[in-house]
Amino acid sequence: IVAGFTSDSVYHLNMTALPITAFSLTLVCKLGLYLYCRSVLKSHPDSEIVRALMQDHRNDMFSNVLGFAVALFAANAPDFWYFDPIGGILLAMCIFVTWISTALEQIGNLIGVSAPAEFIGQLTYLAASHHPKISRVDKVLAYHFGTRYLCEIDIVLPPDLPLKIAHNIGEALEIEIEALYEVERAFVHLDFESTHKPEHKLPG
Repeated sequence: IVAGFTSDSVYHLNMTALPITAFSLTLVCKLGLYLYCRSVLKSHPDSEIVRALMQDHRNDMFSNVLGFAVALFAANAPDFWYFDPIGGILLAMCIFVTWISTALEQIGNLIGVSAPAEFIGQLTYLAASHHPKISRVDKVLAYHFGTRYLCEIDIVLPPDLPLKIAHNIGEALEIEIEALYEVERAFVHLDFESTHKPEHKLPG
């Protein structure tokens, strides 16, 4: 851009049959790959690799179409030659922002961001209504474990309840929670009261 404005000669972009053909073939291939990834994602919605590939093909289609349109305009309007490099810069910025947004989302999944309050409420309701012997739901935690959630639930059962029955209640609750699509793994802790001190070491 700087060279174009400081030079006495006007830069002229030539759009021959070769770049037009290359663009058309690239667009058809990218469209086919995008549609294929989208169909795979419908049957494997938790595949982040396929989702990333689909997003990449979508970005490529967008950048190719916009880049070709800008180049075609610049080729047919020599006085506006600078539309071509400026269009390239804007495309790069759009793709950069898109991938930064995706990266921030994935970082949140990797560092164990807590589940939203609505999902915590859903888990609490499932635990409280799971079995009549459950007198209290003491604690409910859910945080990202990759793309899904790792859940920890503490329930209170009668102190004189036989171990076999208590075990079966806890195991059945784990199975019910793990049946949720959002859950990767669930752990149910059984207790007979809720006024005890913390059972694990505290930070600091």
